[in-house]
Amino acid sequence: MEDLLNYLLPSLGSGALMTYVTHFLTKKKYAQEVNMARAEARGKELDNVEKAATIWRQLSEQMKATFDAEIVSLRNTVTDLNAQVSSLSKQLDNTKKELEETKKALNASRKENERFSEQLKIFNKNFSHESASKG
Repeated sequence: MEDLLNYLLPSLGSGALMTYVTHFLTKKKYAQEVNMARAEARGKELDNVEKAATIWRQLSEQMKATFDAEIVSLRNTVTDLNAQVSSLSKQLDNTKKELEETKKALNASRKENERFSEQLKIFNKNFSHESASKG
């Protein structure tokens, strides 16, 4: 039995040692593979972020160009509208002046018409008296 133990113990010991060494090396290799996979994932993530930033930059540049053109167009429109408002304001002022002059002329005509109407009444009255006295 002792021979059997002398034979089995070194075999079992070396087997256990080999198992431990294999486990240790496998664990180390697995940790390296995990680290490499994480590094690769981070690299892809950075690539994706760079691609997204590039797309965003291009889109913002296109939008800026579009908005800049629209701003120029709107400024031109505002300038044109300001000129139209100024012109219409002048026309309105001239029309107001003409209206005031027309009101003054109308009032003068009314006064003159009232005088003519009074003179016509007097003439008609005198004419009726003269016709009645002759007749």
